[in-house]
Amino acid sequence: MEGLVKKVCDFKQNYTQYGGVRPFGTGLLVAGVDDFGCQLYETDPSGALVAYKAGSIGSGRPTVMDIFEKEFEDNMTYDAALTLGLRALAAATEDELNRTIRQLTSRIKKISEAQRGLIKARVLYSDDGQTRLPLEGDGAF
Repeated sequence: MEGLVKKVCDFKQNYTQYGGVRPFGTGLLVAGVDDFGCQLYETDPSGALVAYKAGSIGSGRPTVMDIFEKEFEDNMTYDAALTLGLRALAAATEDELNRTIRQLTSRIKKISEAQRGLIKARVLYSDDGQTRLPLEGDGAF
């Protein structure tokens, strides 16, 4: 993951050698999973690279980063991290999108509470990556 992001940054940085040329002209927030776990990187138009545990770019960045700095914790559950991300996004967005995000956050919380401890299943996909394969056993679907 880091190697890929470094290659993108090197490409971007090479263009800063020429006056007035920045082909991307934007920052990128790149997330992925590798052998070391979940990774999040930010690149800027000059090719600089920064790694984060939680991050944001754009006009709402100060609001989102303030929330992450106060509330993000290592080893958060998936539901807690997703809810935190949606709440931070809602705090930094306009009214219509904000309402939609709040509705999604509420649904996630309700589903999480209703199914906590009840689902004991994993999902496998066939080689084509599209077809779900059921697993036998308790709670499989």
